[in-house]
Amino acid sequence: MVYHYMVVYYLACYFNTLNKMDSIVKSLMDKYKNRATLGKQKYGTDMDREDLSIIDWLRHAQEESMDYSIYLEKLIQEYEKSNLIK
Repeated sequence: MVYHYMVVYYLACYFNTLNKMDSIVKSLMDKYKNRATLGKQKYGTDMDREDLSIIDWLRHAQEESMDYSIYLEKLIQEYEKSNLIK
């Protein structure tokens, strides 16, 4: 997941568009940068690591996607439950 953040951040820097972005995009870019920094501190490595195979990266992405779908399901259920009460 950190990989996604870093890709977007570095692409934005590369194209020198940070100053041209709206406040929402700038806020998100700051979060990507902070997330990458936190990941480096927490795991002691970054996305330039070469110790994982392609299948390892795919599995990591799949696991992150599965977590994401669980969060979405939780929010959907909470939203539906709150709308039934109203």
